[in-house]
Amino acid sequence: MDFTKIIKFSGGFLLLLLLIFFQLSFIDNLATPWSYCNFIFILIFFTVLLINYQLGFWLTMVSGLFLEIYSPLIFGAIFISLVLTVIIVNFLFNLFFPNRSLYSLLILSAGGTICFHFFNFLYLNLAYWLNFSSLRIIFSKDYFFTISWQLFFTLIILVVVFLLLQLFTKRFKSVFLVEGRR
Repeated sequence: MDFTKIIKFSGGFLLLLLLIFFQLSFIDNLATPWSYCNFIFILIFFTVLLINYQLGFWLTMVSGLFLEIYSPLIFGAIFISLVLTVIIVNFLFNLFFPNRSLYSLLILSAGGTICFHFFNFLYLNLAYWLNFSSLRIIFSKDYFFTISWQLFFTLIILVVVFLLLQLFTKRFKSVFLVEGRR
């Protein structure tokens, strides 16, 4: 294996760990609406939809395992929900969205956030009904409030990051093909 690949992998892994620890130690302890900002979702959706699915899937696996370690929920609630969400988002991206635009990023990220909470809701309630957990999630206005704020922050931060990258790089700029005269 090449030395530069080892350095890139180690640096990326370290940055991912720093982002996870920043999310768990700082963001989760902020006041109520601000604590629903989830930088892990943002990184995963951005990577899966705009950079590379395989890299995004590995980021999902690693971050899901680390988030499971620090989660008070039953084991597998975050990891399984996150992996299923990434698989579905990638499937929808390949099936319905032909380009890597801001609109496809926003639609699939919104759907992915809702899918994650739906799978998490199903997993936790299934564990409750099978007596694996004493935690039962009830769909109430507080639960809807949580999903709404997380969706809002995810979409706003994704727009800002996308527009900044579009401003400073040529990778995400729109290209129009004009048919020449015959």
